[in-house]
Amino acid sequence: MRFGSIICLLIYLIGCQPANLQKYKYLYQFRGEQVKPGQALNFPTDHGEHIKQGLEWWYLTANLTDESGQTFGAQWTLFRVLSKKPIDSIWWNNQLYIGHFALETNNEHVAFEYFARAQQAYVQNNPFQARINNWVLQSKSSSFLPLSLKAQAKDMAIDLELKDSPRVLHGENGYSQKTPEGQASYYYSYPLLKAKGQLTWRNKTYQVKGMAWFDREWSGGLLNPKYRGWDWFSIQKENNQGALMIFCMRNMEQQYKFCRGTDIKADGTSTSLKNSAIDLHPLKTVSIEGRDYPIKWDLVINHTTEIEIDAVNQNSLNNLFLPYWEGRIEAKGSFQGQGYVELTGY
Repeated sequence: MRFGSIICLLIYLIGCQPANLQKYKYLYQFRGEQVKPGQALNFPTDHGEHIKQGLEWWYLTANLTDESGQTFGAQWTLFRVLSKKPIDSIWWNNQLYIGHFALETNNEHVAFEYFARAQQAYVQNNPFQARINNWVLQSKSSSFLPLSLKAQAKDMAIDLELKDSPRVLHGENGYSQKTPEGQASYYYSYPLLKAKGQLTWRNKTYQVKGMAWFDREWSGGLLNPKYRGWDWFSIQKENNQGALMIFCMRNMEQQYKFCRGTDIKADGTSTSLKNSAIDLHPLKTVSIEGRDYPIKWDLVINHTTEIEIDAVNQNSLNNLFLPYWEGRIEAKGSFQGQGYVELTGY
């Protein structure tokens, strides 16, 4: 399918007008069956697709360092979205797939995008494989871990092995409430992956290693029109102390209105954090293409744990069809760590 045609299709799917794309309507328009609490996750089945739900993703981020100490960030994501209205065609099964691949140094950030339909994109649960064209995240054997990630675009590429992380269910056994009104997803992660391999930046290849975080999430639709977007944080604590996931939804005035989180120990045992336990404040913003994005935050957990979060590269904008900010962060204070933040709806 030609790129122009898939853009027109995506505009149709998200209900946008070409003259005013209403860029963030995509966050709540993909409507499938809502997920329900109390449903036990089932592995390896849930590594695969949930085609009755409207929005789903396989999401990997990594903080990497080469042999000289130079640092890089990497993101790989496969999104699956369900058509808002069924289309009767032998060429279309009402599923659209979108792939994102991004790399960054401390000073530069590049991002690439694929659109595809079924067969151009492919997901299976066991052995696990998520593919869009020549970008592939897959298990190396019948076990889910270790994983292999390979992606290449222009003069950028990634080739990593990812292993040795516990699996963590967020919320209530994987049922993750997103708003007070009850929007929810099923959500689990492999938050402490050890990454090793090669990264190519502008045709120069580096041997790298570091930490990666893999997220899996699916939902009927994450938001309703009361919410503009979210700030999502993943932090891997130094010295094998575990990890932390935090997200905060923002209203139309860009105020944080509903937060949730998971405090994770090194062995994968975790504590769910409710809204009252999370106090997040932006301290500094940067203007990129007419929009202000926070790049520094103060985060307090349970009134006792306080950390300061800073963006490594202030311009980590994925300037794609639907732009969003996705880049590395560093944490210091009650503990030190590194991770990623995703900012949508700014």
